[in-house]
Amino acid sequence: MAAYSYAGLCYASPADVLPVVVAAFPFINSDSSTSIAASPAPTISAAGLVSYRLTRFDFVKNSSTSFNATLQLRPCSNVDLPYDYLVGSGFFGFGFAGVMILFFSAHAIGLVLKAVRDL
Repeated sequence: MAAYSYAGLCYASPADVLPVVVAAFPFINSDSSTSIAASPAPTISAAGLVSYRLTRFDFVKNSSTSFNATLQLRPCSNVDLPYDYLVGSGFFGFGFAGVMILFFSAHAIGLVLKAVRDL
């Protein structure tokens, strides 16, 4: 399966890039809002052609129009590995827990030593 690029990153498969394209919507500016219609669902072909239906709501005219759109993705060769936020937050969580365990252990040891000294 071919790799395709979108927004400066190279994705390993068409299935990997489709959620990124969908996440670019809704697009809102001062006079209109453009969003992807829920039906029919956006699709992507093996050749990298993204097909979707857009709905544009005009704030000034208080009306909406729908139209079909396509986006042809460019093939790429060097796949970028996206940063895994779950792994990053796991490292942070374990690091924070480790520091807190050391802090409370040192505090408890200090209380024990103080009690022994006061005997």
